[in-house]
Amino acid sequence: MDEVLMDRAVVEARPQLRIYGWDEPTVSIGYFQSITERESHPPSCGCPLVRRPSGGGAIVHDREITYALAIPGAWRASEQRDFYRRVHQGLVELLVRLGADASLYARPAVGQAASDPFLCFQRRMEGDVVIGACKVIGSAQRRGKGAVVQHGTVLLNASPAAPELPGIEDLSAIRLEREEWAWQVRDAVTGALDLEPEDVPLRERERAAAQRTVDQKHGRKEWCARR
Repeated sequence: MDEVLMDRAVVEARPQLRIYGWDEPTVSIGYFQSITERESHPPSCGCPLVRRPSGGGAIVHDREITYALAIPGAWRASEQRDFYRRVHQGLVELLVRLGADASLYARPAVGQAASDPFLCFQRRMEGDVVIGACKVIGSAQRRGKGAVVQHGTVLLNASPAAPELPGIEDLSAIRLEREEWAWQVRDAVTGALDLEPEDVPLRERERAAAQRTVDQKHGRKEWCARR
């Protein structure tokens, strides 16, 4: 569905936003990530696995909110970074308003590890959203089909499949229902980009296109294991 939204963004020349959860704990690995890396994180090895169209490290999708933002245009790298930072700043302001001591992570002056950990939330990059030393929101982008797609995860609670990664509600006094979190994230993202949200469900032809993409790519083990 996220790839279909990229097509819609190009055709309609307007950004598209999808916010969703997952039926069961699932690992999504970045587009360029090797599937063999998953063995380095035993707690999540029993989870189903998909390969998403955006880059970055693996995510354990469980007790969190996922968003996909498709922005049309052949954006320069500087513009992509600007979208990334604006969205994350909007989410920081949301968390602060709700009572969390959240901020954007600033990369330290000293060097990073030679190899990145498997999970995205075990990494720290400039512009990530943190509470204290813990990363609670991370995003990754990829450009293609005349649009940029940005996937993001708002980590709410630690998952049994990634117990070492606490979420927003583990680190603060914030307690919201998942549906309320989804509305709050929607308003924070659209507000950060000065967009007026309009609810437009997927059309039948778009659902059919999404199913074809599942059948040909994302639902095939060969495609998920291609790297």
